[in-house]
Amino acid sequence: MCCGGMMQSAVARSLLAEFLCETLATFFFTVIAGLCYGGGSSSIDGAIILGLTVICLHQSEKAHLNPVVSIAVALCDLDFGWVNLFLRILGQLLGAILGGLLAVIATPN
Repeated sequence: MCCGGMMQSAVARSLLAEFLCETLATFFFTVIAGLCYGGGSSSIDGAIILGLTVICLHQSEKAHLNPVVSIAVALCDLDFGWVNLFLRILGQLLGAILGGLLAVIATPN
């Protein structure tokens, strides 16, 4: 294995899980947002779809979906940790970039 014994730690597995959840949630949110507004749907339809997406993603994964929210949580919660903050922001950026690229590719225009 490439990681050796590093992934045997409960903390490392927890951080990896949070990173992957944050990345996937931001990826799906960005794809849906890009397809709603790039696909020609009206602003009311897009707003409803995005609102429902945020509700579903927040309830199912507790993802922050926004670096500012992650920073605010890190400043208010002393147990959150700076490594967790860095991984969440990295996951959000990676998910947004990949989701935006997929939405641009999938948009008909």
